[in-house]
Amino acid sequence: MNTRPIVINAVLLGHGRESGVERCIRGLLEALARYGRLPYRVYCAPGSDLAHLVSDRFSVETVGFPVRSRGLRILWEQTVLPLVLRREASALLHAPGYVAPLAAPPPVVLTVYDLVALRFPQWAARANACHYRCLMPAAIRRARAIVTPSTTVRDDVIQRFRLPQSKVHVIAPAVAPLFFETPSVDQTESVRRHYRLPPQFLLYVGNIEPKKNTEGLLNAYARLCRIDRETPPLVMVGELAWKSQSFVRRRRQLGLNARVLCLGPLPDRDLHLIYGLATLLLMPSWYEGFGLPSLEAMACGTAVIVSTGGALPETVGDAAACLDPGNEAVWSQTIHKLLKDAGLRARMTKQGRNHARQYTATAVAEQHETLYRAIAI
Repeated sequence: MNTRPIVINAVLLGHGRESGVERCIRGLLEALARYGRLPYRVYCAPGSDLAHLVSDRFSVETVGFPVRSRGLRILWEQTVLPLVLRREASALLHAPGYVAPLAAPPPVVLTVYDLVALRFPQWAARANACHYRCLMPAAIRRARAIVTPSTTVRDDVIQRFRLPQSKVHVIAPAVAPLFFETPSVDQTESVRRHYRLPPQFLLYVGNIEPKKNTEGLLNAYARLCRIDRETPPLVMVGELAWKSQSFVRRRRQLGLNARVLCLGPLPDRDLHLIYGLATLLLMPSWYEGFGLPSLEAMACGTAVIVSTGGALPETVGDAAACLDPGNEAVWSQTIHKLLKDAGLRARMTKQGRNHARQYTATAVAEQHETLYRAIAI
C-alpha cells in the first residue's frame, strides 16, 4: 500500500453528549492512533477533543464549516468532502457513521451499526429515519466494503441489500482499557457521595428512548418492588432523548420518582466507577446492533442481564442472562433471583470479565488496517 493517507470522517464527534455510535467512532480513532501503522487524516467538528491523538502519522483537521447542524453536516459530507478527497488524492475514505459521500473519488469503507431506521422506523427519530432512508442504501451499495459490529447486523445488511458476504466485515468495538482498571476505595466512595448513590442499586446505561424499552424496564421494576419491598433503587445513566416524555410520565404514574434515579449522561471516568458499584446492569432493549455497555459492565466486575433483542446475545455470549424484552414478569423474577444469590452473581462476574477481555483496541486496529490494505492496494 502506498503512503497516501486514509481519511476518516469523524464530524459526528464534537457535538456535546455522545451516545453509542459516537463512542464507537472515538474508540476506533484511539485504537488506530495507538496501535495502527498506517497514515491517517481525521476530519472532525470543533470541540472533538482529539488533539492527544496527533502524531507524525495521525493528523486531525477541524472542519471550518458549521457541521453541528444535521443539514449543514450532510451538505459538507456530500459536496465539500469529495472535493477535499480529490485534492488530497487519499488512499481511501472510512465513513464510520452510516452514510458516506455518494461522489467520493477514493474507495469507501462504510460502518453500519444497525438498520433500525430502515427496519424499525417507529424506533427512530423522524429526522434520523429520513436521513438514513435517503442516503444509507445508496452509500451501502456504492461502498467497497461494509463494517458491522456484529454478525446480526452483517446478516441484516446482506439480506436487505442482497450483497455478497465477502463485502461485509464484522469488526466488534473494543472495551476501553479504563473499564478494566481497579479503582481505589477513595475513588469509588467519592463518586458515590457525589451522585448520592445508595449502598446497593440496579443500573441502566443508555439513552432513554423507545428502542431501549425503558418503559418496560420501569414496569418490571415496579413489579419487583411489589414482590420485595427491599428492592434497591434503579439508577439510570443516559440522556433523556427522543420521546422520553412517556418514560417520565410512566415513572410518575408508577410512583417511582424517588426510587428511579436519572443521572443523565456521565463521563467515562465516572461511569467506570458507577459500573463497579452497581449490583446488576440491566439492558432490556428491543433491539441493539451490539450493546457496548454490557461489556463495559462486565469489565468492571458487574453481573449483567440483557434482552434477546438484536445482537445482544451474540455480544454477551454465555456470560450474561438473556431474556425476552417483552416478558416483564421474567425480568422481575430474574432480577430478584440474582439480587438474592451472591454466589451466582460472583460466578457471572468472573465469566464476564474473561469474556470482555476479548474485545481489545489492538484487535480493532489490526482488523481495520487489514481491511484498509486489502482495499487500497
